[in-house]
Amino acid sequence: MLKQRNKSLSIVMAICLCLALLAPVFVAPNVAEASCTYEPLSAPTVSPAVPPATNDLGVVKVTLPDTALFAYSLLTVSMPSDFAFPNNNVGGFDVVPVAAAAGTGVTIVAPGNGAAGNDKGLAPTDFKDNFPADGVGAGGYFMITPNNTFDIQLQSPIGTVGTNNYFYIYFNGINMNNTTGDIKVSFVAPSGSGFSTSLDVTIAKSSTSGSTVTNCKKVTNVNDNGGIIDIISIMEQADDSITKTGAITLEILTKGYKWAPLTAPEIALSPSLTAGGAAAGDYGLASFGWDWAGTAADSVNIAAGAGAASLTSNDTALTYRLPAITATNGISPGRVSFAGLKLQVVDGVAAVGDEVEVEVSGADMTTATVVVAKLVGYEATVSEGTTKNLVAGKINKKIGEFYVEEGAPGSLVATRTITFTLPTGVSWNNLGAYEVVKGGITLNAPAAITGSNNEILKWTVGVASANDGAKVKFKDFRVNVSPDYEGPIEIEVTGSAGVTGKVKVAEVSKMATLEVKDVANVELGKPNQKIGDVTIVEGAADSILDAAGANDLITLTLDAGYRFAKVPTVKVIEGDIDIDEQSVDINGGVLTFDIDSASKKTASKIQISDIYIDALRTAPEGPIKLTFDKVGATNAMNETVFNKSAGDAVIANCITPSMKEGTEGAAMGQFKIGSNIYEIDGVAKVMDVAPYIKSNRTYVPVRYLAYALGVAEADVVWDEASQKATLTKGDNVVELTVGSTTITVNGEAQTMDVAPEVVNNRTMLPARYVAEGLGYVVGWDPGTRTVLISK
Repeated sequence: MLKQRNKSLSIVMAICLCLALLAPVFVAPNVAEASCTYEPLSAPTVSPAVPPATNDLGVVKVTLPDTALFAYSLLTVSMPSDFAFPNNNVGGFDVVPVAAAAGTGVTIVAPGNGAAGNDKGLAPTDFKDNFPADGVGAGGYFMITPNNTFDIQLQSPIGTVGTNNYFYIYFNGINMNNTTGDIKVSFVAPSGSGFSTSLDVTIAKSSTSGSTVTNCKKVTNVNDNGGIIDIISIMEQADDSITKTGAITLEILTKGYKWAPLTAPEIALSPSLTAGGAAAGDYGLASFGWDWAGTAADSVNIAAGAGAASLTSNDTALTYRLPAITATNGISPGRVSFAGLKLQVVDGVAAVGDEVEVEVSGADMTTATVVVAKLVGYEATVSEGTTKNLVAGKINKKIGEFYVEEGAPGSLVATRTITFTLPTGVSWNNLGAYEVVKGGITLNAPAAITGSNNEILKWTVGVASANDGAKVKFKDFRVNVSPDYEGPIEIEVTGSAGVTGKVKVAEVSKMATLEVKDVANVELGKPNQKIGDVTIVEGAADSILDAAGANDLITLTLDAGYRFAKVPTVKVIEGDIDIDEQSVDINGGVLTFDIDSASKKTASKIQISDIYIDALRTAPEGPIKLTFDKVGATNAMNETVFNKSAGDAVIANCITPSMKEGTEGAAMGQFKIGSNIYEIDGVAKVMDVAPYIKSNRTYVPVRYLAYALGVAEADVVWDEASQKATLTKGDNVVELTVGSTTITVNGEAQTMDVAPEVVNNRTMLPARYVAEGLGYVVGWDPGTRTVLISK
């Protein structure tokens, strides 16, 4: 029994669970979750009482989501009860697909076409026509009731399919009966409707006191001859803010300026300001009544002399009396515009830099002060526009744009020159071009590029500017950049036309640099000495030239006196540049290899490793450099004619082998800097001159050095006439001449990095050249500053 009861209970619980899961299918969704929106597209400021008696108020866009498109959804629109509408209590009105004319009353516009997938909102056929017998036509229908409400109801089924489910409500031609403040309407939807309720949606603002905004389209630069200023406009914020028969005064507040006399054609009206063009003697334009929908404005020309519209001037005050215009739209704000007004400059009072202020007042407008002009001097300036990033060693590269601008018109004098000079290491590749940004000026391009290094372009002013200071953009210039150039490219602007200055147009980076892992010491006169790895680091992708431009060979050269002992290993360790590893070759102190293709996306690194060099006996002591080749038809580091290297790096230091303890004759000869005592096999002897250091080299007297090397006194021969010394020891003969860097050892000429010189009637020379020529080694003790001679 208990078992049977439990089974029955289980069945009942299972049924309840199923019903719980199915419940949402049978229960209607909460319409509030799918709330529609009411968006005011316009909410103008209007005047409530003055003629005309009606006003066009705002437009509201009503949008429903797909989930709110319920059949027969109802919406009630409620408007203020003291308003009067052209179309209330006069029968029904269809929902229409396009907006009706202004002033015709409340209109519902559904712009869609009813087709599937349309993107223009709901269509008129999506609204229910509750009065099919009206005979007005097919589609939705509404009627304004005596209590200033109307209902909107959707059709069933909705024909439109899409996501843009919207329509518009125009509130036009409404008599507000002196109502002021915010004008609001309410949207009320009953329960179950796809519409939602939204109270107090503002569609307009009504005010008995209007306001205006005044502006000048731009501040005009004028010189001491004065000039025509740009258009001054007074714009109503609400209809009839400006009294139609009132007087508007434009008064110059800045000392030193006045209005030009009002005699035609000193002040010319732009023809574009009136529909029919300016008539002779017209000095301004008053236009009224444009609206947001694009209705054309009524306009009247401001005529000189007597008449309904008059313009008078009293030096600094200009007065315009508005005519009693009746043919206006009268439904939206208007404007008054003044064009072609000319300033005169009072000498001795006005100063360069003055900003000319004009106060605009009268006719119940909002008094405003605007800046209309600035007094500028006869000067021109150069300014930066854009800059480019360039790579050294390349030709025909575009630089940035720059500007030359006049203060006053005519600052750049006709027939005179504007010269552009590039810095050393940069040359022009073309003549460039120009574009007039403002002002009437013409320029003549140079006939050719000039300068010893093609660094000069000389432009000429053709026709000078007249009415407005000119601004000229110089563009499309191209340059060639030396491989050793780095940093900004600044053009120096000079010439007789009257402009000077400098302007940056590019920033140059190195094509590549050399990085050395370890700077090793190598000993003079020894072969096959290993040095650290060297890496070529590309400055940016596609910097190193490739075979596409017939520039595909990288050449690296050691300093004189050094050579590669074997072919090193060259490979790409980073980036996407391709090299021909089989092309790596050496020729004495020169290393070369080919670039197959340039890097495209990533700057590359090329490593040179397993480097061995020979240091010749004639090599100079000190830093050893590896240098990019300067020029060549296939130089991947330089496609220009500049005879410059892309760079170098110290890869090793050459030192003289130090004395080793126990070496035969380790102390056989010693010369101490600054002392006239020297030693031969430990025996101190006196010289008549002391060794010294010059340009980091130790100089010792050749005669006493010879004695320390075991040369007999008779074998040290001096020829006064030729200033030549000859040292002989056994089969070895060394010859050297004062002032010459050539030393002859056993008949073979070699080059020294310094020449012998005479001090106190003694021939002085670094000890190494003579000692090595006779088979000895020279060492250096920095602690005691002593030159050591050993075998």
